[in-house]
Amino acid sequence: MMQQLEFPTASEIAALMIGDPRHAEEFQAVFAAIQADFDEHGTVDVNRVRPRIPSWVYSRVTSAAYSALRNKDILVHTGEWVENTDKEGRNVGKPQKVYRLTERIA
Repeated sequence: MMQQLEFPTASEIAALMIGDPRHAEEFQAVFAAIQADFDEHGTVDVNRVRPRIPSWVYSRVTSAAYSALRNKDILVHTGEWVENTDKEGRNVGKPQKVYRLTERIA
């Protein structure tokens, strides 16, 4: 019988990354950027958060931070959408959810 390979889900990978002490400072920087955007605007828009994240933060950490917050229902979709302006990540023009926070993260 053939063995079925099982690959980790995105949420499992995010959970592993967020628990890795080597990335703790990066996660805190992302959380602070998200919290600052929410505090200032009452919503979280990735287009506004992106420039607040320091350049030394690994992009995969940013993705994992958003994923972990969504999985814990801390970051929830408002029902609104915006157009992504991320040229570097090649996401320009893609629809992007707008979020709100259900609790403080930073």
